[in-house]
Amino acid sequence: MNGGATPNGAATTGYFRYSPFDPGACNDSFGTRAPAAGGSALGSGMTAQSFSQPLSGLLPGVTYYFCAIANN
Repeated sequence: MNGGATPNGAATTGYFRYSPFDPGACNDSFGTRAPAAGGSALGSGMTAQSFSQPLSGLLPGVTYYFCAIANN
């Protein structure tokens, strides 16, 4: 999965949530967190930073929904 966020001057961490069920809205309570703890350090700058996370164990033929979350 690939995502991006702009830290806007605060130390920021990026991670993902995913599920085979449509969450309706991206929030920190739906599906499975990837990685399970921590995430990608995006720094505290004022420019967009990209981050990614590989996944394994997904089932073929299943639609998955995901969102990228940045937290500071």
